[in-house]
Amino acid sequence: MQRTVADAALEATIQNRLRWYGHVLREKDDDWVKKCMEYEVWVLDQEKTKEDLEKCCGKGLFSM
Repeated sequence: MQRTVADAALEATIQNRLRWYGHVLREKDDDWVKKCMEYEVWVLDQEKTKEDLEKCCGKGLFSM
């Protein structure tokens, strides 16, 4: 079976991501990059209200 350029690029991307992940795991616990792994990611949808976002992110976020 012949590999395509896209297959090689995908494999390289996966390897680089794993290498970066290992690098981050070896950092000290107080490193800012490692702390980012603990962040909760929200997918904004219509059910999230302004009050919900302000409770999570702080007051004044929407006061422009």
